[in-house]
Amino acid sequence: MKNIIISGMGHTGTRMLVDFFSQFDEIYVPKIYLNSVNEFEKLHKFFIKSMDNISFKSDEYFLNKKELFEILDEYYSLNKKKITVLKMPFYSLVFNEYLNEYFDNNYTIINSLKSFKSIYNSFEKRNEVDLFMNNSEEMIRQLKKVNASFRLNYLDKQKKNKKKIFFYKYFLTTNNLIKNLNNKNYLVNCENKKNFKNDMIKFLVKELPEIQFTDKSFFLFGDDKKKINFRKFLSKLKKIIERRFNIQIKKIH
Repeated sequence: MKNIIISGMGHTGTRMLVDFFSQFDEIYVPKIYLNSVNEFEKLHKFFIKSMDNISFKSDEYFLNKKELFEILDEYYSLNKKKITVLKMPFYSLVFNEYLNEYFDNNYTIINSLKSFKSIYNSFEKRNEVDLFMNNSEEMIRQLKKVNASFRLNYLDKQKKNKKKIFFYKYFLTTNNLIKNLNNKNYLVNCENKKNFKNDMIKFLVKELPEIQFTDKSFFLFGDDKKKINFRKFLSKLKKIIERRFNIQIKKIH
């Protein structure tokens, strides 16, 4: 089985990547078990509980490995396909060692990327800047995503644009975690349609050559739901496959 973990900072396009993979019959994306942001609800709640149990003054991340593995077993036991997608933004980066053990290093992480400006604007657009940072319980939970010294300074000091400063620190922290991954790691730029298509074509050609395509479908890209036409997408993919493997493809199904 091929295991794909979708990760990255929140509001970088992780939900959109799940929607993209759900287009393909060969890929297991159990929409009926996912919440509104395309995450397995049991796993989502488990990570929230785990973050709550972590000391505010410590940089150490730990969780209940037995419980994590049981939740993952439940998710994967429902699958009868050869390719499985699981969205796990940020947490897959800080709890990476547990995933390495569970999958025996047999998985691929796709990290979605956007500029800080786009990410912060998305948080603001959905009113989540104030939602996260004006609620004391949620604020503590969010601050645990960055290092302990920053957390303490954040609480002690009054600064202009304080909330934005936190989100920028969260942005830098996530990017550093991505850079330090030892796993097979793909970066997908979700800033615009062109970058997204180019990065996804590279991933599909290299990692999932067995999936079947249809030129009758399309994909809705981003918050403004711009259409990506699969006929054009497939045409470009076909050329790349032919050039790379020195073959001629008459038709992609």
